[in-house]
Amino acid sequence: MIPSFLWAQYTDDINTNRPGKTMGAYALGRKVFQLETGLSPYYDFHHTYRTESKAVQADLALRYGFLSQQFEAIAEFQYQAELYDSYRYDVEQEFRSYLKGITIGFKYLIVDPQLDAPKKADIYSWKNSQPNFWDMLKPAVSVYGGINYRTTDLFAQPEEAKITPKFMLITQNNFYQRWNLITNIYAEKLSSDYPTYGFMVTVTHGFNRNWFAFVENQTFKNDFYSDVIFRAGAAKLISEDAQFDFSISKNIKDTPNIMYASVGFSWRYDDAYNDVLKSRAVKFKKKKLKDKNKKKTEEL
Repeated sequence: MIPSFLWAQYTDDINTNRPGKTMGAYALGRKVFQLETGLSPYYDFHHTYRTESKAVQADLALRYGFLSQQFEAIAEFQYQAELYDSYRYDVEQEFRSYLKGITIGFKYLIVDPQLDAPKKADIYSWKNSQPNFWDMLKPAVSVYGGINYRTTDLFAQPEEAKITPKFMLITQNNFYQRWNLITNIYAEKLSSDYPTYGFMVTVTHGFNRNWFAFVENQTFKNDFYSDVIFRAGAAKLISEDAQFDFSISKNIKDTPNIMYASVGFSWRYDDAYNDVLKSRAVKFKKKKLKDKNKKKTEEL
C-alpha cells in the first residue's frame, strides 16, 4: 500500500486494493495481471422484516494493466451462499446460492504527483531531498467508469435495471512514516429510480515492510436504502507478488444489522512486465544516441 514507485505505476511490491473496499489511484503497470480474492462469513438480521441470513460471500477481482502505464481494466465478481430465515411469516429455513453481481470497469490515472517529485537527491541536505508538506497534500487522481450487471432479483431495488452504470473519482496521498490516505467518491445505478451516491475513506499505516493496518468508512445513500459501514483490518506481505489479509466490518443500522469478517489473498503476475522494461531501455538508448549524434552535428 506504501510502495516505492518505479517506472511510473509499477511497484516493487504488490499493489492491491484489499483488504478494504476502496480502489487505489495507481494502476498496476502495463502487461501486469493481478488476482484479488476474499472469503467473508456474513450475518444479516433485519429487525423490521424479521429476516435472518447466515451466509458466506466470495469476492474475486481480476485486474490487468494495458495500453499505457496509467490504464487498467478491472472485473469484479461476487458469489454468495446462505441459510435464510423469515420469522415474520414463519417459513422454513431455506438454503440458496447465487452469483450476486458482476462489475466491469476501467481506471485511468490523470494526475501523478510522483512525476513532479525531484529526480535526484541533494547530497548536501537531507531536508532538501524530502518532499515538503504542500507536496504531500497533492494527491494522485484517477477516474473510473464501469457497469454493474445484476444477476439475481433477490437484492434488486424497485424498477432497477439489469445493467446500470458506475462512476468514481479516486484520490490517493502518500505521507511520511508509511501513512496513506485513499478517497473514493462514487455514483452508481444512475439509470434506476433509486440512484446511489456515496464515498469511502481509507487510512492505512505500514508498521514495517511486511505488515500494515487500516481503518475505513463507507457511507452511501439512496431513497431506498442508506447506510454507514466501518471496517478495520491488517495485511501481511508474503512475497513481492503475494499478500494475505483479514478484516472485520460493521454497519450502524438494524434495518438490516450487518456484521462480517473477511480473509483474503492477492497475487500478481508480472513476468511480462520485463518486456515493457526492455522496450523502455531500448527507446532510452536510441534517444540518448540520437541526442549525442545531434550534439556532434551541431558542433560540426
